[in-house]
Parts: sequence; C-alpha cells; structure tokens
Amino acid sequence: MPIMKAQIQNQVFIYIMAALIMGLVVYFGAKGILQISETASNAAILKFKRDISELIDGLTYGNEREYTPNVPAGYALCFINETTDSASYQYLNESFSSTGNQVFLVNLKDEVPEPISVDKEISVQNGPLCIKEPQKLHFSFYGESVLVSK
Repeated sequence: MPIMKAQIQNQVFIYIMAALIMGLVVYFGAKGILQISETASNAAILKFKRDISELIDGLTYGNEREYTPNVPAGYALCFINETTDSASYQYLNESFSSTGNQVFLVNLKDEVPEPISVDKEISVQNGPLCIKEPQKLHFSFYGESVLVSK
C-alpha cells in the first residue's frame, strides 16, 4: 500500500507543475502579444505624423492639395493658428504656447497633444480644426502660410 500513496503524490505534483507551466506560457504569451500590438500602434502613429509633415512641407507656392488623412484610432488631428478662448481647446492652447507647433495628434483618452513638426506656418479659418475620422481636407499655399480647411 505505501507504493500507491507515493504514486498519487507524484501525480498531484506533476499536475501542479503542468498548471504552473501553462500559466506562465499564457502570461508571457499575452504579454508578448500586447507588446507587438503596442509597437505596431506606435509605428502607425509615427508614419501618420511623417506623412502629414511631408504633405504640408511639400507644398510649393500656388499649390493646392486635397488629402483624406486616416487618423489613428483614439486620436484626433488638430490644426491651430492662434490661441482661442474656447475652453474645449485649452489643451491645444497650452501646447501651442509652449511648443510653437501648429499641428497636433491628440490622444482623445487623456487629451494629450503630440506635436507634429512642420516647417511652414499654418492658417485655419474659424479657430482650431480637429478631425477624428477620415475627412477630406484642403491644403493651399498662396502666401505666407498653408491654409487648411474642410
């Protein structure tokens, strides 16, 4: 009879070890998938910022372009040419004042604007312009600044 007890104890130990190993595999697998997803998201944001910057800086005098930006999920693309009194754009005013940038990719979750560096001055009619989903934007360069409109 003592042999039977030892076999049962060994089986319990093996099941516990198997469960522990499976738990570790699931944990590290999920962590790896989240890191890959985050890296892909960051790459999409960097590409978007580069594309907008190249579009605006690539305009020459007398040039017009229509562009439908595919804004990354959870973000808004905002253009500002001066501070505004609107409380809903206070976070843009602060970023504009501190960085001098006029184009921002705003995280909608916490309203944190990430500046997009462009060499040309931006002009927006009727205050800040923010878009959250694909919309056709019109860019024209006929003076000292690039006029951005819907």
